[in-house]
Amino acid sequence: LRLEAATRGADATATLARKPIDAVLLDHTLAEAPGLAALERLHRDAPETPIVVLSDLADEAMAVDALRRGAQDYLIRAEIDGRAIVRALRYGIERHRAKQRVRQILRTAIDGFLVVDLEGRILDVNDAYCRMSGYSREQLLTMRIPDLATDDSEGSIRANLATIVATGGVRIETKHRTSDGRMLDLELSVTFHPASATCF
Repeated sequence: LRLEAATRGADATATLARKPIDAVLLDHTLAEAPGLAALERLHRDAPETPIVVLSDLADEAMAVDALRRGAQDYLIRAEIDGRAIVRALRYGIERHRAKQRVRQILRTAIDGFLVVDLEGRILDVNDAYCRMSGYSREQLLTMRIPDLATDDSEGSIRANLATIVATGGVRIETKHRTSDGRMLDLELSVTFHPASATCF
């Protein structure tokens, strides 16, 4: 195991741009950006690199938020040792590789596929859904489910998401508006993934 140290986010970004890095251990308490902004920035700049967050804060809400923002794991400093950190990094690398393999399969699938967070923000989308909706991937990644499911109110979408979290998954009949204004009749099979707090 070979380590590269960076004391600032800009240094970490420069290192990631310069050479391949298997995983990042982000010390949340030393990051110069507030909250999880450093994690978001690193994940945006190096989306193919798994990130494990190390923190002094035993904050379950922050841990869930870190996973939602792209972290592979969230470790509490007082609860772990060096071996646990190495193990978490190795597991993070394997999980990330497995996720990339699944994403590649789903992106080439015939059926449309979306990943959304618990606020309804679209985090990932495959080519089939882009073709169905007429939107580009870049456009869809700036949108939320209410932007597409225009027949559903914000409240009903939140209620559906709450049901998905409580039950683990549902089947929903809905309509999505395409980029040219047409309405698509859809039957969605939605599954909740608790580790990343996302629905797909």
